[in-house]
Amino acid sequence: MTLYRVLESLNTALPDCEITGVTDDTRKVREGMIFVCIKGSSFDGHTQAEAMLAKGAVLVIAEWDLGLGDRQLLVANSRKVYGDLCAAWYGHPERKLRLIGVTGTNGKTTVSTLIWQMLRQRSGSDRYGGICHRRSGAAIGEHYAADRCLFLAAGADGRGRL
Repeated sequence: MTLYRVLESLNTALPDCEITGVTDDTRKVREGMIFVCIKGSSFDGHTQAEAMLAKGAVLVIAEWDLGLGDRQLLVANSRKVYGDLCAAWYGHPERKLRLIGVTGTNGKTTVSTLIWQMLRQRSGSDRYGGICHRRSGAAIGEHYAADRCLFLAAGADGRGRL
């Protein structure tokens, strides 16, 4: 994939070239990649930008000027831009996914099963799976059904927290 295709609406003075990946992880940077500087609670990717270029990164995405000239692209929020770049890199899968959310105190499993049955009849697919997560004592289930459809069922615990 080319640099301009990954960057989409972002502009750079660099010539268009082949990109081999997008990452914010300094350990994963390879020749031809875009490195996104993200400031975390214990590590700031901006401190390693110059080293990532030396490692072979084509471009560094940063939130402030690091003195790297055309090899840096300044953005207001590198964390958001990283998500946008990853979506572009993977062909925008979110544009192909239909999402159905099911919430409430009672009936999520029943409604989810009914939705799955309707989708199955429509598409002829028998694919169905589920993953249950627990956060604050409440279950958040992700159910995959039929073709390119994800529906979520989220319920609150006894205190009304997700």
